[in-house]
Amino acid sequence: MPHPTWAVHAILVSIAFTSVEAQDSWVYTVTPGGAADPVDQLKTWSSFPTCASGREQSPIDILVEDVAEAPTLDGAIKTMLEKVPILPINTGHGFQVHETSPDHAKYVSAGPGGQFVKQTTEAYKGHSYILNQKYNFYQVHWHTPSENTINGEFFPLEAHFVHQLDDGAYLGKESLVGTLSHLAVIGVMYELSDECDPDLDLFWDAFPIDSSKARMAPSEVAVNFNDMLEDIVKVADRRDVLPRQ
Repeated sequence: MPHPTWAVHAILVSIAFTSVEAQDSWVYTVTPGGAADPVDQLKTWSSFPTCASGREQSPIDILVEDVAEAPTLDGAIKTMLEKVPILPINTGHGFQVHETSPDHAKYVSAGPGGQFVKQTTEAYKGHSYILNQKYNFYQVHWHTPSENTINGEFFPLEAHFVHQLDDGAYLGKESLVGTLSHLAVIGVMYELSDECDPDLDLFWDAFPIDSSKARMAPSEVAVNFNDMLEDIVKVADRRDVLPRQ
């Protein structure tokens, strides 16, 4: 099966909100493989009411004809991500690289590879400058279909490169991320291609397929995600509330 390839679209989503406890029962839709259903989301996101009622809220639909050109945003995003060993994860909702959540400690000692999880979780992974503010890079995950749309069109896949403001108030004692506040997300849309994407092909097959048997898969692969972002040429800047991952 062909891997998706990069589309030349990106979304910058920035947020500030209060940390909340994680919940495992939320869904985008109760229909396996179905499109996101706002009714299902409203029922299962009760712990995150803003996700259902927020007015500056993901997902968003970008209308190209309404996008304003802003020369002042030239160079507004500068990525300086590090090439580090990856930790492929099946979250049960999607594929993710790196574990940086505040409650990550419960995964460190769970099953084989715990020491690898600890090392990769605590390792520095680089940073990005967004509007001249430094945000540390912590993880990237993929949604299918895309969470956001362009001119009402869903894409086969969307990546979210999750960052957090470089401020000691938000750092954790055992994890790089201590809260779910002051995050910034660089989103990338994908299109299907007949050829495998050379960047995704480096690690895509390492993801555990059945999250009930193996949530994480320690890997010897090191990936330079900075290279993966070089082809992004269009950016939409919008303040937003982070969706559930």
